[in-house]
Amino acid sequence: MIRKLAFRSLMAEKFRCVCTVIAMILTALLFSTLFTTAAGLNNANTYYEFKKLGTTAHVIVKDWDKGYGKEFEAIRGHGLVKKAGYRRFLGYAVNSGIKYNVEVSYMGADEAELDYYTPTSGKLPVEANEIAVDTTTLAALGVEKKVGTPVSIDLDVSGKTVTEEFVLSGWFEINKAYSVKIGQIITSEKYSDIWDSKFETDTVNGTSDVSILLSDGYDIEGETEQIFNDVGLAYSQDIISVNPGYNVSSETMSSETMVTLIVGILVIVLIGYLIINNIFYISARKDAKQFGRLKTIGMSNKHLAAFVRTQAFIMLAVAVPLGIVGGYFMGKLILPAILRQTAYDSVADDTVISDGVIALILAAAALFVVITTLVSINGPIRMIKKLSPIESTRIELKGYKSTRKSSDGSKTHKFAKYNILRNKKSLAMLLVSISLPVLLVIVSYDALNSFDMDKYLSTILASDYTVASSDYYKNDYIDNENNVKTLDASVVEEIKNCGFVEEGSIVYGDMANEYASVKEIQIPEGDVYTLDLYGSEEFTIDKSLIIEDNIDMAKFKDGTGIVEGCWLTSEGEIYPGTSQFNQGDTVTITGADGKEHTYTVLGHMNVALGAKKTGISKGGITCELYMNTAQYEQVTGNQNIMSYEFNVKNGMEKEAEKYIKGMTEADSSINYQSKYSLAADFASMKLLVKLICTLLCVVLTFIAVMNLINVFVSSIMVREKEIATLKSIGMTRGQLRKMLFWEIFYYNGTAFIIAAVLSLVLSPTVFKSVFNEFPFLTFRMNWMSYPAIIVVIMFVGIMTVICVENRISKMNIPEELKTA
Repeated sequence: MIRKLAFRSLMAEKFRCVCTVIAMILTALLFSTLFTTAAGLNNANTYYEFKKLGTTAHVIVKDWDKGYGKEFEAIRGHGLVKKAGYRRFLGYAVNSGIKYNVEVSYMGADEAELDYYTPTSGKLPVEANEIAVDTTTLAALGVEKKVGTPVSIDLDVSGKTVTEEFVLSGWFEINKAYSVKIGQIITSEKYSDIWDSKFETDTVNGTSDVSILLSDGYDIEGETEQIFNDVGLAYSQDIISVNPGYNVSSETMSSETMVTLIVGILVIVLIGYLIINNIFYISARKDAKQFGRLKTIGMSNKHLAAFVRTQAFIMLAVAVPLGIVGGYFMGKLILPAILRQTAYDSVADDTVISDGVIALILAAAALFVVITTLVSINGPIRMIKKLSPIESTRIELKGYKSTRKSSDGSKTHKFAKYNILRNKKSLAMLLVSISLPVLLVIVSYDALNSFDMDKYLSTILASDYTVASSDYYKNDYIDNENNVKTLDASVVEEIKNCGFVEEGSIVYGDMANEYASVKEIQIPEGDVYTLDLYGSEEFTIDKSLIIEDNIDMAKFKDGTGIVEGCWLTSEGEIYPGTSQFNQGDTVTITGADGKEHTYTVLGHMNVALGAKKTGISKGGITCELYMNTAQYEQVTGNQNIMSYEFNVKNGMEKEAEKYIKGMTEADSSINYQSKYSLAADFASMKLLVKLICTLLCVVLTFIAVMNLINVFVSSIMVREKEIATLKSIGMTRGQLRKMLFWEIFYYNGTAFIIAAVLSLVLSPTVFKSVFNEFPFLTFRMNWMSYPAIIVVIMFVGIMTVICVENRISKMNIPEELKTA
């Protein structure tokens, strides 16, 4: 009976029911859209970084010589291993239509999955004459994407080229995240065995790697060593390569950032709560007479509570599925669109967020809406339980004083003020529900105005250009066999002679453990250290990279002083273990010539900035020392060019960019970074954040507007009899409209003032410190957002008043008094 009565009551008040359902849908849509998009963007960043590295495996075991026999199976079956893959490099495809490197390899299904090569159509090869090929290479070969299509591959192995005939078994997308285009052809295990009868294994061709994805990866090197020991294999750090994508800092975010993040989440939760709570509270006041009549005929408080909850569940049954489904599709549509406008466009069409994660987000959003609704109706239920049948007929007048002395109370602006102040609880909730979204919109606009390209670029490059070998940018400047991938001196001379270099310097670099040592270094017994030595001119030791103030660079130039490289924490302190010496310490280096060279430590340089990361550390303790080029040559006895850094003459930036880009495209062994190209990345990042902030602004503004409309319209519905009475005693339509305009003005104006004051208080304190922690933001207030916001909410308020007043005026006074 209660369910039937609740349903019929809702159908009798369709307009109010629709308003409440819209509020629930908005809440579900808000959470599902925002969190799906946010989780997708976060996953896209991680996914992109791993795809750029080429694998999701924690560890790569280099130069694996055990084949895919029992040792590999023992690793795969180990309890600490989630997945293990095997890959054997067989050579390059050099067909005439191919203008880029195309690797030919055997890899199993697990390896293909770890390396993003799982076929999207067809299957991995099984027979000796089957191959799977990326779609870009298929197009270059002119091969139709059809299983069973014949494919001829000119296979180059150490200069020996053999044409092999295959048939297509499947295909996949090329890895677009690589900085250099690299195609992939996958053969079968059977062909890998046949390969041995045609070619000889050397240091590259025929070599194998094993990729290991650990179950948790908490201690990658420790777990890998345990796996090797358990399966009876000799372990050494030299034979493994840890995926740098997992080398994230163990630091936690600052307390200010954590607090701000928590507060931000709570604000969004509060907004969703207020959207629903306001509607139910006003609805309960509207239905007070009905509840009083139900009490008169014997319905208990328990039955009334069940009645209200039943209405809530009926509306939830409609709103939650619509809101969740809408949020799912909004997230699915918005996320790829955002990614295509950013540096992550290469993964925009990939599944960057799993269906399982999406399901959890949607379930959490649905649960929140249900819990919010159940909590929201408790207040109205308590109010209903306290009402007697007689009080329920006078609920409209609740909040008035018995008497009020006034000489100008008939003025419409005074009338409006008294109206909105009659129920201070409703007023407070409405103001909070409007001002919080407005505050978040103001903060979003501030974020858009706080981008600082100079700050961003200074964290990556100290000079306009850095040119180095491609391996340098892959963190593989020196390999496991200590082969140094230097930049050819002829490349440097070519750049110098182009006419656009204003000033520049070669940066030499080497891992010097084989021929040099540091006398004063203190390390724990049993540990080893890596000695990285660098030679450069003062030009590359930019002041922005130096941690200390006023260091004596004259000693650097005359060869008596050196600078130690280190890493900094987010608080600006030297990260423990990355610095071995203090400023002013004496360091004695025994060089390749057998002589001792003594230097003074002038200061420390943050090697995370200015492209000073080398990637030549072998793990454990690393000592990184920078000296001038003459001292470097004396100590090391070599001229290993790690990179060439230079600035460009004014007005020649485009010419330089075009020339250097052309060099790297013609020779894949060299690569570069420039402020010009990084500025494009910065613009892409700025656009990404702009799109996110715009989305946030649109959603929050829409919610604030809809909340205002819902609450204002519902409050007018509660006062229909009062308004009819005022009209019956002479209030004109113009006066009514003017009174409603003043009410909406008070609501919007007060809410905006609250949001603006909170913004002005929090901006120079909390928001500023949080924004400035990002390497691409320097906090700046966007004053233009204030007039824009007030214009929008005032316009919406005016249009709402016009629509509501038109609806009220369609009925004559007797009808209004009768139906109210």
